[in-house]
Amino acid sequence: MCCVRHLSRRHESTYNAYQQEKNQKHKLQASQPPISDFVNSTAAEVSATYSLGSSHQRAITDAIINDLVIGCGFPLSMMQNDHFRHFMSVVDPKYRVPCRQTLSYSLIPKKVDEKRDNLKEHLASCTSVALTADIWTDRRCHSFIAVTGHTFQRGAVESHLLACKPMPGSHTGQNISKEMEAIVDEYDVRQKVKFVVTDNASNYVKSDVSLSPQQMTRNNWQWKMWWMTQICGTI
Repeated sequence: MCCVRHLSRRHESTYNAYQQEKNQKHKLQASQPPISDFVNSTAAEVSATYSLGSSHQRAITDAIINDLVIGCGFPLSMMQNDHFRHFMSVVDPKYRVPCRQTLSYSLIPKKVDEKRDNLKEHLASCTSVALTADIWTDRRCHSFIAVTGHTFQRGAVESHLLACKPMPGSHTGQNISKEMEAIVDEYDVRQKVKFVVTDNASNYVKSDVSLSPQQMTRNNWQWKMWWMTQICGTI
């Protein structure tokens, strides 16, 4: 206090500069909100969003997976796109956009399991199933096998994708038979398969031969390969 009094009496210009700086600091502190306001506002923002178990949260997430990712073929990376997140904040400010990893490793696998279980239950009511199968290789030399099951239900033809999965190793008849058997066993339709339609590649022909007559009789699996090149005129 003595120093301040001395400045005010003997060094007026220095004292005025000191007072001016002091007043500016007070104004800055007065304009800065207290930390309690920040904590309260953050808590309010969190409470303003849906919980992960909310019906609205699940409904929107299911729509994104079914309509955008599966239906429209949009990439999963859109979940991290700022424009998509802003769009969703406009659609519903309470919605919490899941990250790409959550979709890839949790939500979509659960959807696949649900669809597979429903399809198994549906095929259990069918008396016979025909299969179409094909193998292809993409530009990076990654091979895939796809198998589709075809049935009749109440006079209507139904087709269901049973598997679309990587095909490791060589495309030999033995490997193809192994993959096909694993797929039909997964859906428990081995006894119901009547026909398997493929192209006329030699490895498919060998896959038919690789099933021994004993195995065909024991499993009642009538593996009849129809060449697509011969029946394409009737499709």
